[in-house]
Amino acid sequence: MDAKQEAIRSTLKNHLLFNLLPETDQRALELLFEVRNYQANDVLVEQDTPMEGMYIIHSGRVRLKQTVNSKRTSLGELGQEASFGEISLLGKAEWPYEVVASERVTALRLPRDKMAGLLATRPMMLELFKKHIGRVELSHRLRGFLGSAQYSAQQLSAIM
Repeated sequence: MDAKQEAIRSTLKNHLLFNLLPETDQRALELLFEVRNYQANDVLVEQDTPMEGMYIIHSGRVRLKQTVNSKRTSLGELGQEASFGEISLLGKAEWPYEVVASERVTALRLPRDKMAGLLATRPMMLELFKKHIGRVELSHRLRGFLGSAQYSAQQLSAIM
């Protein structure tokens, strides 16, 4: 097994969105993932462009940046095993921020168009994704309401 396959299988086994899926669903997903490499300062996604898939950081760190009324703000940094763009798996959306590699990054990308075809034939997977992605979106909104307060993933889960 090569390093790319190992990264994908590890993600399917450990990521909350995928680890509860039956092995047959995980094998189907394994074929859809793309492995992408970025250098420091490379742009992974641009703000206000269509989301074309979900990303999971396998190694490295990325910074989220947002421009509003010509003012650019750093929204924070994500590291290994963090994911973003989950909502794109359920339908069309635009990136609310730009994502830039802070250092060398290996990311796994799950393309929205390929997922749409798979989810159309797997209603149980679709329902699981809707529940999980709904929680992710709710947590993003809660973080917005809570401001700069620092909460662990467990604390935020308890609040929800």
